[in-house]
Amino acid sequence: MDSQPCGLTHRERLVWLQKRRTSGLWAQCDSCNRWRYLPQVVDRYELPLKWHCRMNPDTNLADCSSPEVPIDLRDEEDLIHSRFTAGSIVWARLPGWPWWPAMVDDCPDTEQFYWLDGFTDIPVSLIDLLITV
Repeated sequence: MDSQPCGLTHRERLVWLQKRRTSGLWAQCDSCNRWRYLPQVVDRYELPLKWHCRMNPDTNLADCSSPEVPIDLRDEEDLIHSRFTAGSIVWARLPGWPWWPAMVDDCPDTEQFYWLDGFTDIPVSLIDLLITV
């Protein structure tokens, strides 16, 4: 992802970030384990728990015999394995408080909705500690 422009307010940086964020999601077929890019899907929870190639709206890739489309190395560096994305609607709770509906959003300080700990692409964050769907 390109570095953010300098001299912007927090709000302007978050708006810039949201415009740069690509829509779409990579889904793995539960039959053949091939990955398929679904440009019309924004949130993993829009898909069934078990997803198969035959569910792909792109008829060219709606079969397990279709080869995977290779991911550009530069794009792959920006991929993370996350249960949620900015905009996901979730239930959140803090100890001593009732559950409430919430939306995952970018932190105004870090300008991310997740944290990576070390050399992993799986986020470790407060979101995972607070949220249950």
